[in-house]
Amino acid sequence: MKKTLLFLILLLTAWACQDLNSVNPPDEYDVNGQFGRFVDTVFYATDARFTVDYRSDTGNGKDLCVGNYADFQAGFFIKFIFLPSDTMKIDSLFLEFTSFGKFGTGQEDLALEVYEVDREWDEHTINTLDEWHNWQPSGQPIYNTVVTVEDTAKMKIEIDTTLFNKWRYEPDQNFGIYVKAASAQGNHIREFKSLESGNPLDWPKVYYFKNQGDTASVLDSVRTGIDATVFDYPQSSADNVFENAQANNKLLIASGIPARLFVRFDSLKTLPKTAVMQAANLILQIDDENTALQNENQSNVFYLRSITSADSALNSFEVDSSFTTDSNFGFEMITSNGSIQMKSVSEQEKFGKNQIQNLINGRKSNEWFYVHFIDAPSPLSVEKSDISVFNLFSPNDTEHPEALKLHVRYFDILPGSGL
Repeated sequence: MKKTLLFLILLLTAWACQDLNSVNPPDEYDVNGQFGRFVDTVFYATDARFTVDYRSDTGNGKDLCVGNYADFQAGFFIKFIFLPSDTMKIDSLFLEFTSFGKFGTGQEDLALEVYEVDREWDEHTINTLDEWHNWQPSGQPIYNTVVTVEDTAKMKIEIDTTLFNKWRYEPDQNFGIYVKAASAQGNHIREFKSLESGNPLDWPKVYYFKNQGDTASVLDSVRTGIDATVFDYPQSSADNVFENAQANNKLLIASGIPARLFVRFDSLKTLPKTAVMQAANLILQIDDENTALQNENQSNVFYLRSITSADSALNSFEVDSSFTTDSNFGFEMITSNGSIQMKSVSEQEKFGKNQIQNLINGRKSNEWFYVHFIDAPSPLSVEKSDISVFNLFSPNDTEHPEALKLHVRYFDILPGSGL
């Protein structure tokens, strides 16, 4: 028994250290036929569908978005706090935003309107409440500006000192500003760094000149506050990409307005109980003919989760939360070779040896998996930052029946082999 156990330990150690051929193991461990066999096979999705969350928390989004594109509209709210003392005289001031990029096909300049907000709002709920969607601010814009196509660095918005002083003297009346496109027409969305972006030097800032006597002024700044993007998209529209995808047997994964993919592999039930997993790779083929809504500025990294329980219609389900306490159950995917698949070989091994092996061993019992853009608790918080949509083929698409697949590699131990 000790020799058998030692052999198994050596065998598993060799798998972890070497790139195994799926048919022939290394010469020093030629166990095919004697103790079992290596299996390299592919399972195809039994079912797949997606859900859309038109209202999601954007408070931790790393970008602020404004503009219109493909029936999407975006505007952002921002409020600065810890303003300079109300005894300090302010000569002039402006807001500065760092441009991140633009999303869409439009090459026209983007006219923007800036409004004073007249009521309290919260960065984590503003995009979830109907009252802030298609919000029509009262009064006239306090500032108008144009962002040209060539603008790639900074955008400045001038603020009247009277308004700024009101925020300073009456903090309970400081509700910040709202920035929106001047027209509902347009073909691109401009993206700026938010107060959640990684580099504080890129954060939105209030620059102000404080009086230092009769002739001198000193430039200072405030870069503390709250901000959030509000994304709008009609839930019933002839151009609704989500409804069209569902009607045409297509699948979507989206950020900004999150669309999350569910995919099931009933063939996992056929894996032998004697299988020892080497690796597994989930591969989701992208529909390259429908790529207009893919945002090149978005970080195309995705999370793969398992579903612990679900009803047949997925109206009710629970996502495995093991990844929060055990990194062995946190799996990342990226776009590669026209598909979304496991981020690396090590991710394939981790997915196979932990997730799939637990299904074989009976520690997990559901064959559904859940894929979405990366978001919290990751510091990237990509899912709620800006708009990006990936079109995928569905297993119901008769022209691409093998577009969603699970590539598995394992060693099947023969009964009576002594292992």
